[in-house]
Amino acid sequence: MPPVVPIAMRTVRLHHPPIEHATSAGSVSDQAGQDVAHAGGDAGAEQASGFGMVGVIILVWPKIRFDEGGLGWPVLACLAATLSYGFAANYTKRNLVGVDSLVTATGSQACAALLVVPLAWWQWPTVNPSLEVWAAAAVLAIGCTGIAYILFFRLISSVGPARAIAVTFLIPAFGMLWGVLFLAETVTFNMLGGGAVILLGIGIANGLIRWPVGRGGGAGVRFSALSNSNRKSLVA
Repeated sequence: MPPVVPIAMRTVRLHHPPIEHATSAGSVSDQAGQDVAHAGGDAGAEQASGFGMVGVIILVWPKIRFDEGGLGWPVLACLAATLSYGFAANYTKRNLVGVDSLVTATGSQACAALLVVPLAWWQWPTVNPSLEVWAAAAVLAIGCTGIAYILFFRLISSVGPARAIAVTFLIPAFGMLWGVLFLAETVTFNMLGGGAVILLGIGIANGLIRWPVGRGGGAGVRFSALSNSNRKSLVA
């Protein structure tokens, strides 16, 4: 699946600060990938349903409205992006087995370019972008997209879609860090609490945390030891 839809949806969200909201909402892509995997017959998401969504709601609750100044529509756009990533990862694992990651990444970016170029030409700015802007765009395109997608598709082939999407673990923390350092944004209790719930759901989805339900209906959290297969996957 070309990355046009998820990147476009994330861009819409990033136009509405604070950036921590966008990055933490984006981290729920791991949860979305697990849910899509479960729908496709993968049992990896059995105990994790709902935690990512609860975390996002906590995160953006102060501004979760759809009027002017609210973040309702931008957050929905970001969640649409995460669902696209979840679908793409599982589709790649099921239908592109044996295809080299370089070929998959190149095809993905080529299809994305074919879709975006006409829109870029139509919306071309009246003032030509400066050399610094072009350099920044080149760094993002080559380093943060091209090389990143090669590694991403290689991870999907080696460890599966659920664990490959787990690279989003670091997004909320770095999003808050860059927002504080470069944009003078403030970390709030909602951001920390929502991020913690999201990470809890991701941990349950990947089997690092168990959430058993007892006979009396009570639930408790216990950390499970990594199996041999998990150790091999993490080492790889």
